[in-house]
Amino acid sequence: MIRAFIVFTLLISITAFLRAKEVTGNPVDLNDPVKVTNVFNGGIGEEEFLKSFFSPDTVPLLNIKILENALGDLNQDNVINILDLLRLRDIIVGRPPSPTSYELSEGDLTHNGTINSQDLTLLHDILTQKVGVPYLIDSSGGQVMGDGIILNIPPGAVDSAIVISIKRFTESEFAKDMGVDTEGAV
Repeated sequence: MIRAFIVFTLLISITAFLRAKEVTGNPVDLNDPVKVTNVFNGGIGEEEFLKSFFSPDTVPLLNIKILENALGDLNQDNVINILDLLRLRDIIVGRPPSPTSYELSEGDLTHNGTINSQDLTLLHDILTQKVGVPYLIDSSGGQVMGDGIILNIPPGAVDSAIVISIKRFTESEFAKDMGVDTEGAV
């Protein structure tokens, strides 16, 4: 019963994500060049943003193991950690060395064609385990990993490239997020 609920929750979460992507985002074009913008959250200054973002209380020290198609591994060591976060920060503020095409691809976690503070915030949220690691899946399929689950996406399951992450829900979180009543379910 619990396993079925987890699988059902996972499928509903992915479906909701895909529906939200269709409404709010454009399909991912892997050939579009990525731009780097030096614009920070809420109009606050760069120094203030970075000082609060990298205070000793908020710096995550995790090493999150990932699969090959995950986004956010800027230094190609097969884990997402503070080194990736610091490199992304350096790219955004324009510190040398210039970003490689690989870093530009991996650093655009929101897949909107621009690397900015939204990507930095998302990477920080991944490292503090507020959100799952985003994985790029295209028509050839692939795997998505998160919360102890590995999801296989078969070839042809999606028409164009999309970004998927896994988040586990409790029954009450699921009901609230999806707007359904699960109390009467058996």
